[in-house]
Amino acid sequence: MKAVNHSPELLFIGGWGTTRDIWQGVLAHLPTHSPTWRFHFLDWQDCLQQWPTTIKRALATAAQPPIVVGWSLGAMLALRAAHEFPGKIAGLVLLSAMPRLTNDGCEAGVTPRILQAMRLRLARNPASVLWDFAGQCLAPDGDQTIRRLFLRLAANFSAGELDAGLELLSTLDLCAQVDKIAIPCRLLHGSDDRIVPLASAQMLQALLPAARLLILSGRGHAIPYTSPREIAQAIEAMHESIFTSIERTKS
Repeated sequence: MKAVNHSPELLFIGGWGTTRDIWQGVLAHLPTHSPTWRFHFLDWQDCLQQWPTTIKRALATAAQPPIVVGWSLGAMLALRAAHEFPGKIAGLVLLSAMPRLTNDGCEAGVTPRILQAMRLRLARNPASVLWDFAGQCLAPDGDQTIRRLFLRLAANFSAGELDAGLELLSTLDLCAQVDKIAIPCRLLHGSDDRIVPLASAQMLQALLPAARLLILSGRGHAIPYTSPREIAQAIEAMHESIFTSIERTKS
């Protein structure tokens, strides 16, 4: 791994149906005015279509191994990248994360029929599916503003592209790989998440050798919107921890 200096590089990967705009609230709480902070963004759709080319290109663009920040599907892709490219990522900050969404391959998760029904409805009435999904995301602590923001981002994708994301969510299983990811990881998860059960994050914490879990009381799935300050604080704490570790090694 390249030496990590005190100029952090961050790579953000958003969740299903969103664009890089999902990170605006988090960025507002980070020192974006500082020229020493560098930000990179990946769309989940690009990862699906061109894996592993897209992630390899993003990691190569960074001047040093970045901290990868992922939400929901983006968190799964971040975990996948950390497993497939050891030494290329300095740390992980994972939001609403899980090693597998469905519970037919892990102890926690949602039943596969929920995703199957969602995909069938998506083919017939994508607007209805997105409306309902946004409602589940914003519960219990969000508001209709969050629903409108999500729907605006989701409008950038076709029904076929959204279905491809759901297909990946129904099949991607990292349960057998995550225990090999030894880099530091901070997990943030809403206690009342209706999309990814808290038990999934707790299982992920148990599997990851160097993970810490922060449970956000009363929060749901939409924590990039509802908890941007806490996410920014976790990112800064992760960078400081990595920097401190490097300095100790040098001394």
